[in-house]
Amino acid sequence: MVESKELVYPEIKSLFEGWEKNADKIIPYLRPPLNQDLFPIPKLLGLYHDVYSNILIGRYSASIVLMGVLLEAVVKERIRITTGKDYREPFGPCIKKLRKEELMRIDEIHFLTAFKNKIRNPYQHIDDYEILKDKYFPIWPIRFKDEISIEKLENCLTKIKRGEIEPKYLHAADIPAIRGMARGMHDKQIAIHLFNEVHDFLIGVLIKYFKKEVYDEYHKNYDSGLESDVYHEI
Repeated sequence: MVESKELVYPEIKSLFEGWEKNADKIIPYLRPPLNQDLFPIPKLLGLYHDVYSNILIGRYSASIVLMGVLLEAVVKERIRITTGKDYREPFGPCIKKLRKEELMRIDEIHFLTAFKNKIRNPYQHIDDYEILKDKYFPIWPIRFKDEISIEKLENCLTKIKRGEIEPKYLHAADIPAIRGMARGMHDKQIAIHLFNEVHDFLIGVLIKYFKKEVYDEYHKNYDSGLESDVYHEI
């Protein structure tokens, strides 16, 4: 059953207001977005905009996952235009091919390898234990012998504030009740910094490896995929 427009619209309006509010807060901290003049590869530019739009509206986990997708697509495009063939292996073997055939500088390959291992793989496989490996939450375990009262709770809070009751620190991923909240906080903390790093990396490789002259050379040396056997004689 489809709900009426009147019932759905307030929820959509609320979403848009939340997205706009989030974008206003974080956009001063983001690199200015690349456009078609700087990023003239439609497939890669589309992925870049997916990353950018998700981070603007506060979908930080999605934006981080898409950063890995974007970098893998960049690597495969670099291999394609230098070898004339689509390379369909996973991200790891793609990076190894870059290194073996010296298709990027060693510092660029180090950046890709570190991003794959530290960010892309844990987020792609939803490995909360790896993502939250350095995140611990203080817990004050208290057991009441008799019935709980406001007075007892206030007394416990006073002792906690005074440091008379020591906290226990538990790994965030071990506590399902707070795991999701911890992930959300962590993703928000790192997403902007990661985006800016990826953005800067892209500018560097675009200038060196994806210039018009590179594509002109590619089209001169390799078939387009639309060769004479697909045409009708007229």
